[in-house]
Amino acid sequence: MIALFAFVKMTLFFSCYNGVWTSFFAEQFPAPVRFTGMAVSNQLGDLLAGFAPMVAAMLLLPGPSGWLPVAIFGAVAAAIDAVAVLVGAGNARDGEDSHGTAWRSAG
Repeated sequence: MIALFAFVKMTLFFSCYNGVWTSFFAEQFPAPVRFTGMAVSNQLGDLLAGFAPMVAAMLLLPGPSGWLPVAIFGAVAAAIDAVAVLVGAGNARDGEDSHGTAWRSAG
């Protein structure tokens, strides 16, 4: 059963995530800075997310409700992610973004 769940996680869930993040990140930046914006934001996100297990281990308390600080940490991280998605730039190709007009007139 564990092997089946691991297989489903590695194929279905991982593929769903990888199919979305590349197009979502690309839409957050205008064409002149798209490659740099995607690279820097991805690496910064990986750097910060890499410490999440250590922070969760430090927050874990003994006892039956020791998991609660870890759950709150996860909920706060998810809330920050949701706010970032909601206030993101939108689609950089349709003019409905927050980049302003400076990058449009540069070319």
